[in-house]
Amino acid sequence: MLKEDVFAVMLLDVSMPEMDGYEVARHMRESGSHVPVILLTGVDRDERCLLKGYDAADVDFLFKPISPTVVRHKVQVFLNLFNERKAVELANRRLVALQQVLITRRIEAERDSWEIALQKVELEYRNQELIHRNRELDSFAHVVSHDLRQPVQSILDYLDLIAIEAGPSPDSNIQRWIGSCLRLGQSMHGLITDVLEYATLGTQTITMQPTDCNAALANAMEMLTAAVKESGACVTCEPLPRVSGSEKLLTRVFQNLISNAIKYRGDEPASIQVRAEWDPQRKNWLFSVIDNGRGIAPEDGARIFEMFARTKDTQYVPGTGIGLAICKRIVEAHGGRIWVTSKLKQGSKFCFALPGENSLPENPRDLCQTQNS
Repeated sequence: MLKEDVFAVMLLDVSMPEMDGYEVARHMRESGSHVPVILLTGVDRDERCLLKGYDAADVDFLFKPISPTVVRHKVQVFLNLFNERKAVELANRRLVALQQVLITRRIEAERDSWEIALQKVELEYRNQELIHRNRELDSFAHVVSHDLRQPVQSILDYLDLIAIEAGPSPDSNIQRWIGSCLRLGQSMHGLITDVLEYATLGTQTITMQPTDCNAALANAMEMLTAAVKESGACVTCEPLPRVSGSEKLLTRVFQNLISNAIKYRGDEPASIQVRAEWDPQRKNWLFSVIDNGRGIAPEDGARIFEMFARTKDTQYVPGTGIGLAICKRIVEAHGGRIWVTSKLKQGSKFCFALPGENSLPENPRDLCQTQNS
């Protein structure tokens, strides 16, 4: 019974037949039981009997005649001790279980941390490998395009000589064929030049210095003078800030974006606006080139910044599909980002953000309205 049930306290009479209370208490201790015992006695009051009881088990004594009130209070004391001990044991079991959970979670966390570390190392390795391959690819493109440009230019020069020598040939097809070859050769020469420029941007370090974006835009407009006059485009611009960068490369960004706005105009003459505003949250300048052209489908918004990307409605417009990729590489090399918001037949807004300070040049270069003459 002692092995099957749990007791808070046991009351034993010292004087029992066959086995007295002392023997029962001693037997309980020898069997591994630690139930407290209250011995009831009316005769054993001397010190020897008390020590005998204490040696037998965890014993307390009640002497007859017994008072029910005293018994209840004494039993209640042992019951309270029992309950407190059980509460402590339960708390200890919970603590041990919690400790096991924490150990398990720690092991899992260490394993996850180890796996993350391995993944980080592998990712870093793959990233370095990708950077290395991109540099090799850029170097290869640089070498190939550089070596191809001269032979193509020589072919164009020979075609010019052939056209001069042929003169006004009676066979009109000869001049037409020569003209087609020249146009194709010039297109190929432009493509090779763009690939060379793109590859060069990936292999050379850009020297950053304070740059007036008004000057970069003015340089771009100067190179686009003929295109603006021929197309009847109207280009307006606001004062632009000073940023850290390369004036030559930022000129190329403005030139490409404005040139695209002219090339991909709609039925009306191109109307182009160039703006800049300070973004206090990101602490950078947000540049915008806004046009009223044919627009870009939403699904093509990100793709057009890839190499050789052309949309379906622009495949018959002359171009290499590299200009926006060059803009993206230049802007990212300046620590910025570039994107477009557009709808078909509703124009486009090309935006790029560059780090800078919230200030404008004291004497920004005059970029008065440029329009068709």
